[in-house]
Amino acid sequence: MRLSLAQIRDLAYRFVPGRAADDRLYTYGARSWWPAHEIGHFLVATPRECRRYMFDLDITVPSATGPRYQYAVAKEIAAISVSQRLLRRSNHVRLADEEIEYTDQDTLDCSHESWCKRAVGRLLRVHRIRRLPITLDGMEAVLERKAREVGTKFYASRREALGGSRVQTDSEASKWR
Repeated sequence: MRLSLAQIRDLAYRFVPGRAADDRLYTYGARSWWPAHEIGHFLVATPRECRRYMFDLDITVPSATGPRYQYAVAKEIAAISVSQRLLRRSNHVRLADEEIEYTDQDTLDCSHESWCKRAVGRLLRVHRIRRLPITLDGMEAVLERKAREVGTKFYASRREALGGSRVQTDSEASKWR
């Protein structure tokens, strides 16, 4: 089964924390690679990053060689890894190609370096996304697990995500027990 672009967008709206998402998730619409890309960022983010605008990657890095730069590039490549697999397995090859064309050349060049390959592999392993499910139910389960792990809210439907009626996280529910 392949996911439609509307299903990928709905998953992004339901699970990617609004405060962390790039605005283009909402402005570019379903016929874009942005929803898959934001899902990728969410799946490799820490709890702190899930509460920061653009997953705390909207920074100006002073050096193209330091640890902060390498971390930012590895996070970006890991997010692209997720979105590329999600889009290509769902037969949205043109959009996957557009994402690569949009990515700056320095980031793409770094993705071929051994330090970056190791760092991305580590991120995918730590966040348990070396393998992605190919069904809607499977992706929902992975995204729900992540939302519960990082303590972010998630929604039962796109309509609820846009309207504000939410599903409680485990930590929120425990406050009322």
